[in-house]
Amino acid sequence: MELVYLWIEDYKNIKKQGFNFSPRFECKFYDEYEKDKKGKEKLKDGCKLDIKPKEHIENFFGDNINVTAIVGKNGSGKSSILNAIVNCIENDAIMEKKYILVFRNDNNKCNYFSCFEIETSLTKLEIDNQSLAIYLGRLNNDIMGKSQKKINNHFLKYMKIDIKKQIIVNLLVFEIGKIDSSFKLSTFMYLPTQITIKLKSPQELIDNYINHIIDDRKEFKDIFMKLSDIEHQLLIIEYLRATPLKEKKKNIIEIVRNKSRLQSKLKDSKVSQLLKFTKKRLFEISSLNEKDKNLYIKEEGYSYLLDFDLIDIEGRTYNNLSHGEQNIFGQLLNLYFYATNYINLIFLFDEPEIALHPDWQKRYMNEVLTLLQKMNGGNHFILTSHSPFLLSDIPKQNIIFLDKDENGNCKVVDGLKEKKQTFGANIHTLLSDSFFMEDGLMGEFAKSKIDRAIKLLNQEQLNEDELKYCEQIISIIGEPIVKNQLQRMLDSKRLKKIDEIDAIKQSMLEMQQRLDELEK
Repeated sequence: MELVYLWIEDYKNIKKQGFNFSPRFECKFYDEYEKDKKGKEKLKDGCKLDIKPKEHIENFFGDNINVTAIVGKNGSGKSSILNAIVNCIENDAIMEKKYILVFRNDNNKCNYFSCFEIETSLTKLEIDNQSLAIYLGRLNNDIMGKSQKKINNHFLKYMKIDIKKQIIVNLLVFEIGKIDSSFKLSTFMYLPTQITIKLKSPQELIDNYINHIIDDRKEFKDIFMKLSDIEHQLLIIEYLRATPLKEKKKNIIEIVRNKSRLQSKLKDSKVSQLLKFTKKRLFEISSLNEKDKNLYIKEEGYSYLLDFDLIDIEGRTYNNLSHGEQNIFGQLLNLYFYATNYINLIFLFDEPEIALHPDWQKRYMNEVLTLLQKMNGGNHFILTSHSPFLLSDIPKQNIIFLDKDENGNCKVVDGLKEKKQTFGANIHTLLSDSFFMEDGLMGEFAKSKIDRAIKLLNQEQLNEDELKYCEQIISIIGEPIVKNQLQRMLDSKRLKKIDEIDAIKQSMLEMQQRLDELEK
């Protein structure tokens, strides 16, 4: 499934704006307004939605795969577009006014859904219950409701994914533990086959759960840390998690001191079974039985008391991966899971390159597309980004360029300011376009230092301290053209000063000769 077009009347800083997500079509909504009985402007029913095919490169990213990037400066509305898509799917009551969604199905036919009557040649939306919107990013708190929203007697599902370690562990153990070991998730080929489990340390437990204590925090912590009975400590943590807030305030110190009292309050507790993990234990992921999975790893079990690590066939551990490697591994693992288990997916990724080294940013789109091409197909990958590395892998026909109008509202602009192509473009070319960097590529602090040197060198006279400042700044400049030009200016000042000194010396010599003549 492919998202072709989105039109929003009013959401955050998006006002009466349409967005084309597909290189296959050009959509335009001709919105017209009239006055209601109170004299307020309202959108007319029956406004026209026009859609026209466009010339494009078929299957550019792979069979039935599309990629759309949304780029723009901070505050231009990138994340708001993704939030709006989710809101339309998940809880359209949040949308302040009206909206239109257009989708393309596997038969290359487009359907639409709108919350009001429009004039169009398209047919109303019909989506089977395998259609999903998958979101990764900083979702606004206004996203509410259940995980499904009924649309036209069908379901368009929305799911939010997470890349925290606990989620990664659950995916590997419950969903992906039996995949072929020769399968390559990415070029760095980290795909764990083993898992280690150990109890969290008392300090970790108290750090995680001390906030559950309303009163007497210091006394509670002292009691907890002095306990030598690990089972007693685990019972305390479980009690804190299971007990209502009002009851926690009543005699909590007396309760946590008494192990038998805790056991009576937690009748079905199985924390004693966790004592086997006082020392780290190693398991093959594929050989874990269902009972152990449910008790120790599943979120509804005792996973909150345990610490996990994951090991691949080369002995690399998850905990020793860099933050960027953990980030991209989590993203690719989720992509693999959803693209394997579902068809017709729309992935919405909000700035997925965050925390990635520039080398991984350069490789990111290739990793994602290589993985998606192995899957069921029919996927649309929509991302927001600030990274020119990602942009150089995407034709400008697949990019929505955003800016802000004079009122700070989101507006779509026609590509880069100089009308350059993005696909295969040099990173410096993309960065130097005023769409990204209006004031050049140099850091502001460095620019201020160099600007001062230029100002000094443009003066008629420089004292020794000013000359020394210019010399020191020029010596550490990395940009050769700037460095050479300033060096020439400095040399010119020095030569001028030497000439002035020579002239003074010559004048003094002539005056001395004249004085000698007068004395004679």
